[in-house]
Amino acid sequence: MNMSTNRRQRRQLNKLEKKYLAIIKKQCQSAEVKFTSTEEIEEWSKTSPIPSDNPYRIYDYNSLGMIHYGFIKNFQIDHLMKKKDKDGNEVLDYNNPTRGDDTNKDSRQHIVKLKNIIYNKNWRPEAYICPTIKFEIIGNKIHIKLVTGWHTLLAHQAAGKKEMWVAVIGFSEYRKKSSKYWETNWQLVENKHRDDYAKLERSPKEIEKQVQTWINDKEVEKTEDDITQALKDLQCTATEIKNIRNDLIGKNGLKDSYVENVSADALQQKRDIYQKAHPNEFVIARKYDSPKDDKYEAQDMDKMMDAYIENPEQFRNGPGVIVSAGNVDKKARVKKIRESKSGKDSFHNVKYNRVIKFVETIKKYPDIKFEVVNRWVKQFLEDKEDFIIIK
Repeated sequence: MNMSTNRRQRRQLNKLEKKYLAIIKKQCQSAEVKFTSTEEIEEWSKTSPIPSDNPYRIYDYNSLGMIHYGFIKNFQIDHLMKKKDKDGNEVLDYNNPTRGDDTNKDSRQHIVKLKNIIYNKNWRPEAYICPTIKFEIIGNKIHIKLVTGWHTLLAHQAAGKKEMWVAVIGFSEYRKKSSKYWETNWQLVENKHRDDYAKLERSPKEIEKQVQTWINDKEVEKTEDDITQALKDLQCTATEIKNIRNDLIGKNGLKDSYVENVSADALQQKRDIYQKAHPNEFVIARKYDSPKDDKYEAQDMDKMMDAYIENPEQFRNGPGVIVSAGNVDKKARVKKIRESKSGKDSFHNVKYNRVIKFVETIKKYPDIKFEVVNRWVKQFLEDKEDFIIIK
């Protein structure tokens, strides 16, 4: 249970938790394993010689919509739910929809790393995130389902182990999201931002694919706010949220919010394309953070004036060009930036001595007009093409 969960939610889950715990204890007894509660583990951890650089990780099992009941230290891997494969063979029933080609290609190497940790007796289940299981009632039988930890399970088997630590968890509806939503959320975030042992995080593409699945299944509303919240639930960084959200907004037809992310490299490539098509012009690239960027404007004007002083011929056939993009993720803010930077008085605060040289150069070449304009690159859905017009 997340430490920030309020009392009201705790009361709402009490009935479910008691019923679930009774099932768990019954199953654990029949399987002849010892069920260890969270409280027992916490007490035991105070005297356990866990390395200082690998602190106790009990609260890593706190995730929204998830209930953590405790641990089973000697869980028999063979007790997990099984199914028949396409050839009729009995295999463990495990399906993690959040894995894709991006991380599956690294799975074998990841399993080998985990296997070596376990085989060499360096596996610390009390400190690492161990596999998580939940108990399900199907018909008249209780089944144990593996929720996360497939690679860890395979690594234990490869190391010759028949038992392993597991955390017993459950899920419930929370914040108008279903238990299935929070189960999938946990499958995505269990290893996120972990640097203390071998891990295999999901890629941005896999995260985007899962949020799109939630949108298709009506778990996430097709709005900017709900998409953003889903990415926050998945513990994405601010940069990940901006990039993944914008892609999802674009794919789901939210024109009024969509802003295409333009990386510095992509913007430079567009600048290079324009410069190649206009060899007689002077072109620079710039990403703007706000309508008033005095520092950037001064830098850009300095570059323009230096270029004019050095070679006025670059301005004979037209103005100096700034291939521009708004470095923000809100459409309204990009529009404000565009309006501000497109005005005649948008460039200022130029050093005095440079102005003097600039004026002297203008006097020397009265037939060459000095102008500067922005050529905006595509960022909105209705932008049919970049405004770096190439004739």
